[in-house]
Amino acid sequence: MNPLTVPLDRLPASDAARHALLRDYFCDKDASASAGDGGWHLTLAWPGSPERHVDPRLQEGLSWWGDGVTLPTMFDARRRTGRILSVLYDT
Repeated sequence: MNPLTVPLDRLPASDAARHALLRDYFCDKDASASAGDGGWHLTLAWPGSPERHVDPRLQEGLSWWGDGVTLPTMFDARRRTGRILSVLYDT
């Protein structure tokens, strides 16, 4: 995936302020920014650390689901049974 690029003046220069702004804007994803030609290059990723998820038994549920689903890949986990579509992320 190509990173998103935004003008340099759209994000704070302070690492902490920039991190806070990106966390507020991309609440479900982890965003990192690096300054480069033409502005800030943003890279988005689904969270992979257990601390970002509320359910303390989530890993047990992912094991039950199967298919090698992990914390960073569960956004794409889906199954279709006839007319029923089951997904782990509903957003």
